[in-house]
Amino acid sequence: MPYAFSGGISMRFLLGFMLFLTTAGALARPQDELQIEVRSFDDNADLSTLRDRRYKPVNDSAPPSYHHEMPSVNDRDALLERAGLKVATREMDDMDKDMLWRRAMRLELEAFRKEYSYLPSEGITNFHELVRGRVP
Repeated sequence: MPYAFSGGISMRFLLGFMLFLTTAGALARPQDELQIEVRSFDDNADLSTLRDRRYKPVNDSAPPSYHHEMPSVNDRDALLERAGLKVATREMDDMDKDMLWRRAMRLELEAFRKEYSYLPSEGITNFHELVRGRVP
C-alpha cells in the first residue's frame, strides 16, 4: 500500500475539511466580551472616569488586610534583623518575606508560629510583636 489514503480521499481534502470545521466552530460560537473588575482601595478614587465598557468599576471598601501598607524592603529587613530573624530568613526571597509580614499582621501568634515552625520561635514572637506595633 503506497499511500495511506489510497481509497479516494486525498490528504489535501482531509486537511482542508478539518481546517473548515475548526474555523466554522470558532465563528459559530458567540464571543463573550471580557469584563475587567476595577477595584480601588482608595475611598476617594473616582472610577466613573473609566470609559472603556470592558471595565466594570466596583466600589467596595478595601478588605481589612489591605488597610496596612507594606513596609519598604529596607524597613521590613530592619524588622527582621531587630527580631533576630535576619540569618534564618536569608534564603527567603522578597515575596516570602512580604508574606511573612502579611501573615504576622493577619494571624494570631499561635497560628503564626505554627505556619513558620521552621523559624526560631523567639524570633517569630519578636517579629509578630514588632509588626503589630506592640514593641517600640
